[in-house]
Amino acid sequence: SIKARELNISANILGRQGMHTQALDTFMASLELREKLYGKDSYQLAPTYLGLGITYRAMGQLDQSLKYYEKAEKTYLNREFINNAQVAVLYINIGNIYREKLDYQKALQYFEQSIIFFNKDQEPYLADIAGVNYNIAEIYYVTNDLVKASKIINDNINNANWWDQIYYYELRSFINQLEGNLHEASNNYLKAIDLTISGYGDESLNVALEYLNYANFLITNNQFDEAEKILENAYVIIKKTQPEFGEILSNYYI
Repeated sequence: SIKARELNISANILGRQGMHTQALDTFMASLELREKLYGKDSYQLAPTYLGLGITYRAMGQLDQSLKYYEKAEKTYLNREFINNAQVAVLYINIGNIYREKLDYQKALQYFEQSIIFFNKDQEPYLADIAGVNYNIAEIYYVTNDLVKASKIINDNINNANWWDQIYYYELRSFINQLEGNLHEASNNYLKAIDLTISGYGDESLNVALEYLNYANFLITNNQFDEAEKILENAYVIIKKTQPEFGEILSNYYI
């Protein structure tokens, strides 16, 4: 129905604006309408279940988020013709919830299921799979399985979207540091910075944050002169794009 679709659109807009309580109420109104129109087992309920899952996660209510993601999963899988990519993305969302809950085994299971569903389609989803594999590599890093993490990075970084490549280079630099290879760690930070500038523009706050990450690495390793230069780069961007934050940061430097 047009009304149900409009409610979902409004809820998504409210969510993007950070008005999560209002978004939740609007999704609930959409769900009630869809249940009346299509019944409780209809595929037409899936977009609203997904929206509720996203909204509850944004509100920090992870169990409620899982509840609606699992309802969406049941709806997706009960269709005669399953949209494999749709299920794959849903499993990414569920995996992220379990990662936030620090249940890494469950998270890995859902990320791996996501890759299985991406691979079911003839269309190659190489970049999407590389994005999922970043999540898997990060879990191996957090659980101190650096060999597996490094292998996944090496196997996937070239297939990833540029924004995921930034995360890959950062993760590789973290592993380099644990391995004591500070030269390679520095190189990977610089690659992440170059990609961020290329993708977002040299005055983006994202670039400033990358500079801050690199400066922290340099300070930790007593490279204070270089760190001061990098911090100045970050400060110039932050002062220009976020004046209030720039003032706070200037007090920190002093």
